[in-house]
Amino acid sequence: MFAVLSTRDSWGRPQRRRSAGEAWLAPTGGNDFHTTALLHFDGTDGSPLIVDSSRHELNFFAYGNAVISADQSAAFGGQSLKLDGSGDYVAAADSDALVIGTGAFTDEIRCWTGGIEGTATVIERRIGGGAEGYVLRINNYAWEVAIGNTTLLASAEVPSMSQFTHLAVVGNGGAHNSRTLRLYVDGVCAGTCPVDYYFTSNQLRLGTYYLGSGNFLAGYLDECRLSAQDRTANSRDPLYIPSGSTTFTPPTAAYN
Repeated sequence: MFAVLSTRDSWGRPQRRRSAGEAWLAPTGGNDFHTTALLHFDGTDGSPLIVDSSRHELNFFAYGNAVISADQSAAFGGQSLKLDGSGDYVAAADSDALVIGTGAFTDEIRCWTGGIEGTATVIERRIGGGAEGYVLRINNYAWEVAIGNTTLLASAEVPSMSQFTHLAVVGNGGAHNSRTLRLYVDGVCAGTCPVDYYFTSNQLRLGTYYLGSGNFLAGYLDECRLSAQDRTANSRDPLYIPSGSTTFTPPTAAYN
């Protein structure tokens, strides 16, 4: 027998109920003042409606055949965003809330792909392919973070063909010559790069590069959270890395 833990989230909105017969989600936090956007990719199977559950309630639009699907899911929710690799992507309406500047940030997402020879975009923060943002992508079976056309970080891991991978790009913010970018793959740091980033882009795309006309991802995306904070340094966040450790365990429940 399941108990109702809560009927409302931290913003007073009703919590997301699981499918019939399942419990309410146990609180994992993570949807707070620092959350820029939160996409659970839940809803009606086959629907192109993308809902932002953050306080900003940004407008997101699905293109091509991008839809909510029950074909694959992370360890929770039962659904994800399905992209067929041929013109499918999701884009946010331009918003100042998406501007990173020189501040700390954490962008995370779960990605399922059959393995890609070539290049496919996961998260695109650039406007014109320059230094105004970064791109998280798959390039010849490895996860990569690039600014402009320069790859800064790359993983040694081959994208799994049979499960979701948790990916997080983290910027620590701070003064000149102190800013870094880090890439985490399933909670393990794949690399750190000192870079004085200054990201002025107010745009976001998932599944294609900045022009929305190539590098399409064939696969599934789930539980995308953008934050104006280094989540690994927040002791109250699921991604927190305590002193003496270098890894975190990806959450096993959806953010609320």
